[in-house]
Amino acid sequence: MMNMANTSNLFPTMDMWGTKLVTLDVEIPRDASLRMLFTNPGAFWHAKQHNFSNWLKNTFSMYTIAKARAFTGINHDFRFSHLFLPRTWRQLGSVTSHSSASWLAPIRRIAMDNYLAIGRAIADKDEATLKALTTADHATKVNKIVRTRKPGEVWQWKVLSDVSDTALFQEKSLFRPLAISPGATIVSIRSGEVYVAKEPPKRGNRLVIHALVKFETAQELKVFTKQGQPVDAKSTEPHNVVEYLVLEKVGWYDNTWQVRDQIYK
Repeated sequence: MMNMANTSNLFPTMDMWGTKLVTLDVEIPRDASLRMLFTNPGAFWHAKQHNFSNWLKNTFSMYTIAKARAFTGINHDFRFSHLFLPRTWRQLGSVTSHSSASWLAPIRRIAMDNYLAIGRAIADKDEATLKALTTADHATKVNKIVRTRKPGEVWQWKVLSDVSDTALFQEKSLFRPLAISPGATIVSIRSGEVYVAKEPPKRGNRLVIHALVKFETAQELKVFTKQGQPVDAKSTEPHNVVEYLVLEKVGWYDNTWQVRDQIYK
């Protein structure tokens, strides 16, 4: 690492930090319903510990992002004195919030928009869009889907559920659950200062941020021949899809959030 830092000083135009990264330790929360306390208390407390550990890591990562002023779409001048304000801790400790006032609200909008764009790009064999919106293992996965499709197939894909701001941004209270599914929920977030050269990057910040987003949508995929005949009538039926995708933002790159990995529950 020190050799890379020294090399970056000798060759300031060379991106020594654009090396392949591993996915940070984002985690899917575990079910810890009250019923489980009586049916399987061991699993209940294990899930509670897992979720509390994830919450602590989420909160620390949120603080790291705030300190670096690296929240996408948020112009927030974070200072140490803000840690003494209750509203700051409500922000830092509420990664799963669906509020439009959340510091992660713009990221959730971008995540949903990119998710929709990737789905359409797979159906349309739009490799340019896939290259812009995916990276690492997920880029390999979606490109394989596109390139191994039967040449004569025509895909039509769309999301049927509400993915507008009305669904995405909702206020939740203890006695008032969400009216409809929000479509995208950030369940885990990690950040790390990967760019460690002495001089700061010419743009952006030093962080790499990984956000694990739970997507819950109703989808429809229709597959036709070139003549317009459906390949499989049963496959055209709408179905509910739940996916956990890891989105990445490299702070010193001028690009959007990219999907880099998929995690299975």
